[in-house]
Amino acid sequence: MSKRQLRLQPCCHKAKRRPPPQQQQQPQPRQHVYLVVDDWETGYSVRKIDVDDMDPPHAGADLDDDEAEPLPDPPVVRFYGRHCRLSHFGAYGTNILAMLGHSDAATGAFPVFDTKTLGLTLCPHPDVHSAQPLFATVAGELYLTVGYSTFVLDSLPLPGPYDDEDKQCSWIKSPRIFAPFNSIGVCRHKGGIGHVCSCDAPPLSDYATTLSTMPAWKLGEDQLFDAYDDRHLGATLLYLGGISDYCLIESRLHKDQEPLGPCDGPRRRVLRVTKFGLKYDKSGELRTTRQTVRSYQMTEGHEFNESCLTPVAFWM
Repeated sequence: MSKRQLRLQPCCHKAKRRPPPQQQQQPQPRQHVYLVVDDWETGYSVRKIDVDDMDPPHAGADLDDDEAEPLPDPPVVRFYGRHCRLSHFGAYGTNILAMLGHSDAATGAFPVFDTKTLGLTLCPHPDVHSAQPLFATVAGELYLTVGYSTFVLDSLPLPGPYDDEDKQCSWIKSPRIFAPFNSIGVCRHKGGIGHVCSCDAPPLSDYATTLSTMPAWKLGEDQLFDAYDDRHLGATLLYLGGISDYCLIESRLHKDQEPLGPCDGPRRRVLRVTKFGLKYDKSGELRTTRQTVRSYQMTEGHEFNESCLTPVAFWM
């Protein structure tokens, strides 16, 4: 046997350093539909609906009113206030704003509920003398129109034990706003009510001048509700993100209620929630797809007819 010493040959490459362990990405919180309803005798309830856990396609479309489910219980939060103020609710990020007209007389503050932290804070009203507000979210900013003025929300107060300076909420008065066109919406023109329609979004530079022509638009083939039905009260459309995910919420009178008759006590209503997608077929027509439906029934907590017939709901 040879007595030569065995030598290891020099390695021709350097060992790669192990990368530091990557921090696990936190999963994105699951979003829900937050529905504001007037089913409380002294105010409003916010109910959380999971639209990703609904019936198979087209199931429940012809569901009898008596078979509709009760709204999810318990409510996420309740706001004390006068009825017939559904249109006074707005949303920004994960926050629900309740401008119900019962704000503090000294500061004009109204409650803001954060659905993520479950925290409740106060935000001052920019114009305490105005009545009905109008909310709109544009490019991630919340616009509020009250009376003849438009304001932009500068910041929201932070819930929790923060300094007073961190809790300040402020509004900035905005110049004249040219509202942008939405790419998808519910048609309100005769012959198209109940259908989804889409239109081109003009360049932002066109908003600085008067738009001389209407953008190209297309009416969807499928009807999602019948606005001429005596039991139809209103409908609202929510964009759920993704490429083409939407949710339509229709408010209807229960079949036991007379549409045009006198209301003997609080009314019973049915809320039909439809989640769907949109696509263009081979002929270029706008069609709905992947429909899932669920119906809920509720009883109003008062005997007054709500002036806002359109359901108030937010996706967050």
